[in-house]
Order: sequence, then C-alpha cells, then structure tokens
Amino acid sequence: MMQPFSIFNGVFEAVHEFITVREPDKLVFATKRDELASIYQTYLRRESAALDKLGYKLEGPHRVDPCLEFVLRRKKPSGWKSWGRRADEHSAVTHMQAQPFQQRVGIRVPAHKHPI
Repeated sequence: MMQPFSIFNGVFEAVHEFITVREPDKLVFATKRDELASIYQTYLRRESAALDKLGYKLEGPHRVDPCLEFVLRRKKPSGWKSWGRRADEHSAVTHMQAQPFQQRVGIRVPAHKHPI
C-alpha cells in the first residue's frame, strides 16, 4: 500500500513537470480542507526556490469562500507565446505527429495539403 506522502510527492512531481513544460500563467491549488491546505503550504514553501528558478512566485493563502487558495503566478512571459507565432511554420510537422494518435483513438483527420 502506498503511503499518502508518496502519493503527494508523485502529484507534485507532475505539477513540476507541468509548469516546466506548459508554462501556465497561473496555477491554483484550492481546497476546503485545512489539512490539505497545510500540505499545499508545506510543499509550495519548501519548493519556493525551485519554483522561483522556473519563473513562478507563490501567492497566498487566500480565503475564497468556501476554499483556501494558493496561486503560482508566472513572473516572466511564457515561451509558448512566442512559439504560437511560429505555429504556421510547424503546422505540417504537428499534423503529421498528431495523426497516428488521432487515428488510434478514431478521430477523423481532415486532409491538408502542406508544401514539402
């Protein structure tokens, strides 16, 4: 049986990977339970230096009835925004990479003609 803290460690490893890869502007941890708020606070404060290096600052806790919220807010622009401007350059590659997955799950993919 897994220990509760090993589960939380796994969840927060996923959070770290998510903010590293996707670079959201804001990530909110919200709970109605005080014991869960305590765990969030402990983790987020413990990881504050690493989060700062990734470009995030911790805000909170804030009471938003009936919840208590902790917010990770991005301090610098995301790399995804500049990538979006180049989306046309990557559309053919993205379409080709996504196609096998889409076919596996039964999603119809419209045929696009891309210059090669």
